[in-house]
Amino acid sequence: WSVAEYARNAYQDYVGFKPDMLANTLRFEPALPTAWKSLYAVLPFGNNEQVTADYANGGQWTLKLSGSAPRKVEFTYFKSDKSRSRIAFELKPETPVKLVLLDSGATLDGKPIESTTVQAPFTKTIGELKFVTPKRYRPEDFPMLKSKDVLKGIIERGEYR
Repeated sequence: WSVAEYARNAYQDYVGFKPDMLANTLRFEPALPTAWKSLYAVLPFGNNEQVTADYANGGQWTLKLSGSAPRKVEFTYFKSDKSRSRIAFELKPETPVKLVLLDSGATLDGKPIESTTVQAPFTKTIGELKFVTPKRYRPEDFPMLKSKDVLKGIIERGEYR
């Protein structure tokens, strides 16, 4: 079970692969960590079908479908302003395509492809995120760590608040 959860997490959360067989559509909504410079994944779906996804830093994806029927692909991606855009195209079996995703637009095999904004940037709404620095650990704040049955003694003495 635990290994399956790692695989599900990688497929669905990082690569964002969500096949919709009823709609004959392979959906991608990647959310790769910025530290990842490359990625190669073999993504099984349907009846003995798979799509390979090869990512290189800079928004370049190569997709290749193994199967007998073409599939529609919907690819939703982040732009640097944190907005999301979506493109759609048909992926034919055994014919790799090169997808380049930039802020200025997307290209499929070197040709521009129309994209649609599906989510406006959220940075204006939430502003700049700042994280709180946790309090420093002080052993005297945790008497339970000093010896065995400390809480029991506090309760028996009536000192529990």
